[in-house]
Amino acid sequence: MKKENKCWLMQLATLVLLVAFSLPVSAQQDPLYSQYMFNGTMINPSYASMDDAISTTVVLRNQWVGLDGAPKTGSLTFSMPANYKGTNLGGLLSYDKIGNISRTSIGFNAAQKVMLSEDLFLGLGLRVSEDFYRENNEKFNTVDPVFMENKSYTKTSVGWGMTLYSPRFFLGLSSPGFQSMLNQSSQKFAITNRPHYFLQAAYLFDAGENIKIKPNVLVQYVSEAPVSTDLNLNVLFKETFWAGASWRSSGTVTGILQWQLTENFQVGYSYDYNYGKTLSQIQSGSHELMLNYRLGRGRGNRIITPRYF
Repeated sequence: MKKENKCWLMQLATLVLLVAFSLPVSAQQDPLYSQYMFNGTMINPSYASMDDAISTTVVLRNQWVGLDGAPKTGSLTFSMPANYKGTNLGGLLSYDKIGNISRTSIGFNAAQKVMLSEDLFLGLGLRVSEDFYRENNEKFNTVDPVFMENKSYTKTSVGWGMTLYSPRFFLGLSSPGFQSMLNQSSQKFAITNRPHYFLQAAYLFDAGENIKIKPNVLVQYVSEAPVSTDLNLNVLFKETFWAGASWRSSGTVTGILQWQLTENFQVGYSYDYNYGKTLSQIQSGSHELMLNYRLGRGRGNRIITPRYF
């Protein structure tokens, strides 16, 4: 391993560990998308280290259609190689709303790739974001002084992520909003949230000349809440079309379609069905649209599409 890479690894690993274990535990919740396996930057800041391309992804999600006040979410992520030493920089913009509460987030990601062997890499990433919250309380038309006026406040959040990967598999551990620092002037209005931890693993199998199979598992942990498990299987046909399905322990099954329309442009759609007795009776599922544009060439000047992870 080159001396420069070793230095990068030591410095970034030290910073990640300080963020992860030295700060008080308090952070905002983040929405979980159904197509996270194609847009891992949202839940793992180190994910961008796996890509040699300039990449832009837009995701729009309409959850629990038909339920008043149901979550609505949108995000824009961008990443690009910063140099030939494996550094990747990027940003994100997201908006989510549930009921009377909305949040707009603007963030910055930095990721570093370190070569451990010819086909094995370690990615380390950090995220800093500013979160703008708003409570639209006037809609309640109540005499309760707590809910008589609209309120807003801000938080600065810090997240971290690690990814071990090769051309055939990856293993990731992250907490994208591990620590939040609330604007002191608005503490009494703030919602208390807990950090989310994600453990993700995937492997790519060949199943013939034109078929590849990719199983994926995601485990999500939040303190004082049940552990959530997501099992996913996607099949790639002729390097162009993905079809897959997911099961989530919270009571959701999902169908996923992804199509590489051109060398650079990919579009995806997913539909969630909640089979739990309560939710299935009051809403008609969730829809999610994903658009991804990638520009650039990888090692050896080869085209860097499709992307398997």
